[in-house]
Amino acid sequence: MTEKKYCERCGKLIGDAYETDFFAYIRMKYCSDCKVQVRREKNAQRMKDFRRKNREINKAQKEQLELLREENEMLRLRIISMREQIDRRSS
Repeated sequence: MTEKKYCERCGKLIGDAYETDFFAYIRMKYCSDCKVQVRREKNAQRMKDFRRKNREINKAQKEQLELLREENEMLRLRIISMREQIDRRSS
């Protein structure tokens, strides 16, 4: 194990194995300045993926809804024509 850790982004010294809590030390990757920026970038990417996925889901739902509307209209026309046939037979 190395005794000193440096920020993966800017290279600044962020910890020493003998001065820092061990569990905090092994998790450290970034200095406090870079940590904020990395968190923002990860959140932005997560939200971008979330919005893209939602757009795809919404698009699929809209297509499904349109197909159901078309099917409903065809069934409505078929029912009307069947009623007309019944009316003709009964007359």
